[in-house]
Amino acid sequence: MRSPVAGKSFVCLRDAVFEILPVITKNWGHGRSPAGWFTTKLPEKFKVWNDLIDNLPELFKTGSLRSEVRALPLLHPDGLTSVDQLRFAHKILAFATSSYVWINGDEGATKSIPPQLAVPLVEVSEKLALKPVITYHDLVLTNCYYLGQEDLPKTIHQLSHHEGWKPYIELHALVEICYSPCLDAILNAIEAQSPLNADKIIDSLEQITKVFQFMPKVLERFYGWLDPEEFMFSLKPLIWGWNIGSLKSGLLYEGVRTPDVLDDLSGTEQQKENDQRLGRRFTFTGPNGAQSIFLQATDLFLGVAHDPRDDAFFSRMRKYMTAQHNQFLEDVAKYSRIKEIVSSTDNPKLKSAYEKCLETVREYRNNHTRLVTK
Repeated sequence: MRSPVAGKSFVCLRDAVFEILPVITKNWGHGRSPAGWFTTKLPEKFKVWNDLIDNLPELFKTGSLRSEVRALPLLHPDGLTSVDQLRFAHKILAFATSSYVWINGDEGATKSIPPQLAVPLVEVSEKLALKPVITYHDLVLTNCYYLGQEDLPKTIHQLSHHEGWKPYIELHALVEICYSPCLDAILNAIEAQSPLNADKIIDSLEQITKVFQFMPKVLERFYGWLDPEEFMFSLKPLIWGWNIGSLKSGLLYEGVRTPDVLDDLSGTEQQKENDQRLGRRFTFTGPNGAQSIFLQATDLFLGVAHDPRDDAFFSRMRKYMTAQHNQFLEDVAKYSRIKEIVSSTDNPKLKSAYEKCLETVREYRNNHTRLVTK
């Protein structure tokens, strides 16, 4: 009998690298046009949004982004009928919002965004159950396509004209692609728990180990290609979110009336009272790798314990994931008994495979930390 984790939520995630990260592999028809796999244009009614994302780097470079946004009509997403269209609309509005806010740095950060961005971004986010802010889902998972093993994933859109976006986005996407075999390995191992099939679990653990043994090569390529100075001073400030620096008290979304994201409402009581007639003020975290499922899924599958502060951080980051990804992590946490099985087994091969997998994941984290702090 198949484990409940093999149900709809897992199937959604198992295909995530091909559906949410729009990947084209040789198995799916190498050489086929990327446009056939995901939405890159919204209907004509939303042409101004299409133009906005296409012209965003130039608008940022010339400093004309804010005036361009304020001249936009206020559109609502009622005419967007598919999840793909809604995801693309979310990306357009989230990219534009982040660039709009931070185009002049922390000192010049605007304390509010106009209704032309705020209202439709919140409306689209409610339909998708996503936060109305740029997320890892926008920046990486729906922002690359992949033509095959000989090429890196290709970036579709950028927040600004800076060349560093290309390696930053594409190598994050490559990490997601490299990790994708682990999804089936996790499913197969959980299915092998009852009735117990130790050989199948060992095989799954060895597959995960191989993936994490390869990951440091990807990270070295990442940090070798990315200019650290450009990243720190030109890229990172654009994806800070609104809970830092001059926006520590949040960002006002003008024209927004919804109370649906109350846990993210921010500001003093006086600010909230003043905001009522203008919109809603929110605090949000910007996109980061913790909003990817790959490390969290592995930890939950293996039963890795973190200190309470790290657990709280990972829990917060799940709120920025898609509903499918979040559900998958809950399923893995609920149904994986791998750690329990290993602790009670007399099978030395199973114990060895589990310990080696744990050690390889630990080494990956250490390698990542060393590269970040170089």
